[in-house]
Amino acid sequence: MPVFTNSVVINAVPEVVFDFAADPRNEREWNEDLESLELITEGEPGEGTSYYAKWKSAPERVRVDTVEFERPNRIVRHNGGSLEVTVSFAMEPADGGTRFTSVFDATPHGAFKVVFPLFAKKFQKDAAGRLLLVRDAIERRVAGDAADRSAA
Repeated sequence: MPVFTNSVVINAVPEVVFDFAADPRNEREWNEDLESLELITEGEPGEGTSYYAKWKSAPERVRVDTVEFERPNRIVRHNGGSLEVTVSFAMEPADGGTRFTSVFDATPHGAFKVVFPLFAKKFQKDAAGRLLLVRDAIERRVAGDAADRSAA
């Protein structure tokens, strides 16, 4: 099924990028398509972290599970539903910052198998654009942290 890979260089160290990507609540800062997010597990993000999420473009709320968590290098999440998705995020030092790579692997089920090919190009374009929004959110946060430190 369709696999979309996108990368962007973020002006922040891998640990900062990882920590931002690891906390699903941060998605509210960059994804206007997110309707709701409800944590199931408590505590710090890690392997086994689970939450329910609903996106405007999705037909249903789904459970998302963090299935790999290797700080500061890699996070993998998986959800079932009519559009089963495994998304992985990789962080590696690059150009004085971090190359953040997202791999979105989608498997449609049921009736969604028929209509998904019509939406595949839009999903790919949206995924590339959202990566730029992630970059901007992290860089805003880093700039804010630096301003807070210099004001102190």
